[in-house]
Amino acid sequence: MVCTNTPGNFTCSSNCSSGFSEVAGICTDIEYPVISPGCPSPSATSTDPGQPYATVTYIPPDATDNSGFVTETSSHDPGDVFSIGDTVVTYTFTDPEGLVADCNFTVTVFDVEPPVPTCPSDVTQNTDAGLPTASVTWTAAIATDNSGLTPTSSATHTSGDNFVIGSTNVTYTFQDDSSNTAECTFTITVDDVEPPVPTCPSDVIQNTDAGLPTASVTWTAAIATDNSGLTPTSSATHTSGDNFAIGSTNVTYTFQDDSSNTAECTFTITVDDMEPPVPTCPSDVTQNTDAGLPTASITWTAAIATDNSGLTPTSSATHTSGDNYAIGSTNVTYTFQDDSSNSAECTFTVTVDDVEPPVPTCPSDVTQNTDAGLPTASITWTAAIATDNSGLTPTSSATHTSGDNFAIGSTNVTYTFQDDRSNTADCTFTINVDGKTKSSNNTWNLQYPPVRVTSHKTLM
Repeated sequence: MVCTNTPGNFTCSSNCSSGFSEVAGICTDIEYPVISPGCPSPSATSTDPGQPYATVTYIPPDATDNSGFVTETSSHDPGDVFSIGDTVVTYTFTDPEGLVADCNFTVTVFDVEPPVPTCPSDVTQNTDAGLPTASVTWTAAIATDNSGLTPTSSATHTSGDNFVIGSTNVTYTFQDDSSNTAECTFTITVDDVEPPVPTCPSDVIQNTDAGLPTASVTWTAAIATDNSGLTPTSSATHTSGDNFAIGSTNVTYTFQDDSSNTAECTFTITVDDMEPPVPTCPSDVTQNTDAGLPTASITWTAAIATDNSGLTPTSSATHTSGDNYAIGSTNVTYTFQDDSSNSAECTFTVTVDDVEPPVPTCPSDVTQNTDAGLPTASITWTAAIATDNSGLTPTSSATHTSGDNFAIGSTNVTYTFQDDRSNTADCTFTINVDGKTKSSNNTWNLQYPPVRVTSHKTLM
């Protein structure tokens, strides 16, 4: 130390450099290190992609000291990685005297990176049997986060829930500790492959409407239920009240649900034709036997028939036009049958009249002398006979009998014949009894007046 004593003033000055203080003759450093250009300002940055930290660079602080020597220590260095959150970075500068200057600044690392979710694949599943839904299960979505921590999660649906027909998005939402969120979505598709369940009316059996080849048939429409709970649309091959032809016709209802699943049900309408044909027979026929025959060949216009079916029935007959018919009445029956085996008959009568009388044959006239000593003669002959077109032997009667005694003169003997139809015919022959005796000169003496022979007429 250097002291100067001047009048009225005594001063001393140190020989130490600036920043030093002399203590007991020794220069002691009393000046703290000086940080220059100053402590860095607080900084904020986001994490490195996919990492729970950020690599932070900065211009580190520096310090000078009057001593010319500074020792630096720090909690971090530029390029270090900093975890998410606030980190205080401290720089300490110490001079040889142990004087310390600190520099503190904060590095804030923000996590702005959302979680990375992984959703299950889309799910397609059929409805549960008979239901409009499907119970669908899946493995829950997961998520990773750059923070290394497991994000919290929530979901719009839970595995095992019932899902309606169609497509439903299931969304998982994940949130990390920095409130960054991310979502993933997968789709659950519930297919309805279950067809409607139809109920058809029972089969219908009905007769044709009177006089028609059809029947107007009504029924209660078929219905159907569907697992969707909705009423299926329907169409049908026929409509209640339609006219149905004779025979069997299938009526089919087709139902379709909103998923285009279809189902059919069928019932049968049977139209029976119980209506017989309507025949028309010719009028009764009356005809005489053909000449000299016991029959008559008779013709007629065949019977006809109409049928409600509109078809011509088949026919058969007991006789054929042009047949020969015996004397008397014969029923001719036509039988008609339609395609449904309904039959009907009509009958007319053919009457053959026999108006032809018997044909008699009388014996020839007989001429005979009286029996000896008698005024009569006993005369015999072969009986008259008759034929008849009927083929039967007519009955006969006669005015005389073979072997009768006949008086002198002429006597007509008449045979009358009658057939079964009461037609009669006569034939007559004459018996002549001569009343003469032979004289000695071989001449005849007439004993009785002659009898005149008259002609006779045969009744036909």
